[in-house]
Amino acid sequence: KVKGIKKGKATIIATISGNEYKCHVKVEPDGIVTNPKKASVFIGDKLSVKLLKNKKNHKVTWSVSNDCISLLSFSKKKAVIQALKPGKVKLIARIHGKNRKCVITVKDDGIVTDPTEKSLYMGESSTVKILNNTKKYKVKWSIDNDNVKILSSSKKKIELQPLKVGTTTLIARVHGIDRICKVSVKEVASIKNLKYLTRSVSFTVTNNTEDDIKINPSCFVADRNKTGKAILVYSSTTSRVISSGSSRTYTYNMSSDYDPNSMGIMAVFETVDENLKYDKYAYINNPVTKVNGLKPFTDDSDYYLK
Repeated sequence: KVKGIKKGKATIIATISGNEYKCHVKVEPDGIVTNPKKASVFIGDKLSVKLLKNKKNHKVTWSVSNDCISLLSFSKKKAVIQALKPGKVKLIARIHGKNRKCVITVKDDGIVTDPTEKSLYMGESSTVKILNNTKKYKVKWSIDNDNVKILSSSKKKIELQPLKVGTTTLIARVHGIDRICKVSVKEVASIKNLKYLTRSVSFTVTNNTEDDIKINPSCFVADRNKTGKAILVYSSTTSRVISSGSSRTYTYNMSSDYDPNSMGIMAVFETVDENLKYDKYAYINNPVTKVNGLKPFTDDSDYYLK
């Protein structure tokens, strides 16, 4: 029993009792080929590659040479692939002991988020765009956690609002491919070193942004053993500028009518900027639950205003 390997002629010789017996064999190609043999697609595109002249219905095993494409479906007659990332890849159909190939070139469609990385500060909203979606593919936006909130979205852009400090992956699925923007949510400013001194309260505000910010600082106290009400010790009527990466310390005098052991102290600041709305608390002891009608929520050490 013999097997044809490649096109050509061969002679089979059998020697019996010193006599040679010859059989001349001509090997013809079976004609089984992929259609097309070469193709060019963009990421996200799907392509159907057929297998021609498999007249004897031989078993077919499909495979790919790398992860530029994925096999979506396949049979003895064809395979359907989807392009995933730029590069060259071979789609291989192994049939009757031989590989039949289609060489596929995957091109980048240029569709990206703008930017691909973004810093977002608490209190501000911001927009991420989709570039080069010239064919106006449907865009499905999603986020991988609750650090940010989606305010609005379209085929062209999305507006985000930060909810808490941390990192978020923003995903725009366009034409079957995920386009990613890494979002980092940061604090605008922080309150540190809140101290009760004799008849005074001191705290430091640090600007964490890359720009100057204006704030209005305030300070409240509450005698929990007596009234439980917040009393304003100081509230600035003049905005204070803190430059990028810098800190300012505020010290406010207070009356001597409070018992330091039972007193709750709260330092507050709010930004003075139409495009950046941010407020924050810090406290000593158990603070009041409401200040000026604003209800805080805690992460053990800090208070943010809703």
